Amino acid sequence: MPVMNLLQHMEELVSAHRLLLEVAEQRRQMLLRHDADGLAACYREELGLLERIAGIQSDWEVSAAEYMRARRAEPSGAMTIDVIVELLPDGETKHQLLQSRTRLVEILSEIKKVNNSNQQLIERTLDHIDYIIELHHTGGEQDVTYYNPAAKYPSAANMTKRFESRA
Repeated sequence: MPVMNLLQHMEELVSAHRLLLEVAEQRRQMLLRHDADGLAACYREELGLLERIAGIQSDWEVSAAEYMRARRAEPSGAMTIDVIVELLPDGETKHQLLQSRTRLVEILSEIKKVNNSNQQLIERTLDHIDYIIELHHTGGEQDVTYYNPAAKYPSAANMTKRFESRA
């Protein structure tokens, strides 16, 4: 039955996105620990999950088209959950599909928050690295103490003569 296939695919999408959220949270821990190997592992796992999600979405679209044909409705280019829900009669299946959609939206929102947080952490880390490189690069060219660049200080040789003359 195409409706049950739709519901099954929605549950698979929810499950796959939960795993994606876990990987995003693991990535944050790897960023905090500066673990490059762990980040690479997270990246590979994330790619695998994204491929899995793409496959599930494709299966969902096929099931949605089958359901629409069974209901004698012509599948359009954009088959969304809302379109399918409108065609469903009121009942348990419609309620389950709406619940799955709500869970999926919540998980996607959480993934977005974690990814934004990770992005900010990466940007701060890169800024820190740039700062360290700049300090290392300009190590001997800059004085350690602050002085007003507009002021005209006597040279070090003249300073020693001035101190000697006062002595």
